[in-house]
Amino acid sequence: MIQLTRTTGSLIRSIVSLAASCRQYRAYSASEMQDRNNELAMVFADVAEMEKRQACFLLDQLAQHLEMEHQDPETWAACFRMLSDLAEQEGFSQIGTMYQLLLSRTSADSVA
Repeated sequence: MIQLTRTTGSLIRSIVSLAASCRQYRAYSASEMQDRNNELAMVFADVAEMEKRQACFLLDQLAQHLEMEHQDPETWAACFRMLSDLAEQEGFSQIGTMYQLLLSRTSADSVA
């Protein structure tokens, strides 16, 4: 049984915040590209990538905390896909983004 602690909650909140920031910086980058401000677009893209890397680091910490590394990656991927879709349908796009990040991590880990 997985025990959710305050540390787990803090990790999840941090991941959601970073995922939301990453999404926003990507939108800024796309907007600047449309306006032909390529240098500024690249700055926003770089910041988005840094936010993504930090979120992935925290996802790794969360996975270790929950001992997810010993679980079947396909089961986790199916679960994260379903939870992401549900969160998006209910209007919780930040949570959906967090699950998409988790999904991309499980997909990358299963390929490696």
